[in-house]
Amino acid sequence: MRFTAVSAALSAIALGACDSGTTVTDGTPSYATQAAAYNAMLDDVRAMPVTTSATMPNTGGATYDGYATVLVDTPTQTAVVGDAVLTADFADGSLTGNLSNFVGSVNGAGEEDFAGAIGLKDGVIGATTASSLTADMKGTLTGNDTGNTVTVIGGVQGEFHDDGGVNAAGLAALETADTDFIVNGTGRDGDVGIVARR
Repeated sequence: MRFTAVSAALSAIALGACDSGTTVTDGTPSYATQAAAYNAMLDDVRAMPVTTSATMPNTGGATYDGYATVLVDTPTQTAVVGDAVLTADFADGSLTGNLSNFVGSVNGAGEEDFAGAIGLKDGVIGATTASSLTADMKGTLTGNDTGNTVTVIGGVQGEFHDDGGVNAAGLAALETADTDFIVNGTGRDGDVGIVARR
């Protein structure tokens, strides 16, 4: 996949309403709230032009805050959404991140919060094009109520986007083709989407 197509491909990972019929009541954001925020930021970043070699920063760094989703093809779709925090070092071309605070449903079970996180490490900025980003991705999420587990092992690929006078103002990324998804010990097909802004 060409990196310039990443944000367009993410439109296929826009989130619908969780159909579990239940909501989290412990004060954390619900799936519907987080999914709406993810979709809004996805639309925002997709509307930005992709950062070019002329506008890509090569000094300093930035922290990006946004959202991440994991969708897995279980008999009833598994869908969870959480927070994404990524740190870019433009001077040395590195990227790290953490995806956490997930909420959602595994295979039609009730909506719940998930402990655990998905880490991004060994990230590289500009390996393919000036705006490209890649990173290794690994982590396990565990449902606080059911104990259901979702494990993701693989990588992400994406691109930076400009917003007016702010270069590399946002980023969008999705899983690489070699990413494995494991739900309660069984391998499945799935998707990861990440959108974030400075």
